[in-house]
Amino acid sequence: MLFFTITSTFLYLQQGAIVERAFSGTAARTAAFARIDLWVNGLTLATQVLLTGRILTGLGIPGVLALLPMLTLAGFGALWIWPTFGVMALFQVLRRGLHYAVDRPAREILYIPLGPEERYKSKPFIDTFVYRGGDLLGAWAPSALAAVAFPLGLAAVGCSSLWLGSAWALGRRVKEQDPG
Repeated sequence: MLFFTITSTFLYLQQGAIVERAFSGTAARTAAFARIDLWVNGLTLATQVLLTGRILTGLGIPGVLALLPMLTLAGFGALWIWPTFGVMALFQVLRRGLHYAVDRPAREILYIPLGPEERYKSKPFIDTFVYRGGDLLGAWAPSALAAVAFPLGLAAVGCSSLWLGSAWALGRRVKEQDPG
């Protein structure tokens, strides 16, 4: 959740700069964001109805948990090379659509083996403190990185790589503990 949130904030900041360069005027920018949201909602709905169960069954928890970090790593790599509205929009639609349709359900599955008390303590902590901490780190990091002349794109790729490794390790650990 921490790496997802940090990379979401990085992408949000890059999105703002790209949209500002690509569209003049508030109405054009708002329309661009609305089109992205429409495509995200369509992808989410279609994926949830037609594919989520198959993806979870086919890839298993380790594969599904690694799916969004892999996409994020590829997306930031593409944005680093081609910082255009089209690349950013495609990245946002795929990332957000898969987050809502596949990643979130997979993360919720991780809470199933926990008892009610463990779930009551861990889920709110992760969903609130870790999520907001990631927002804070993601918002402050660009200024800190700029102060030491470290490219935000490289930091995003590095963060995505750490997320991929931790997601895969967590997924493998869950798979090893599964009695069935």
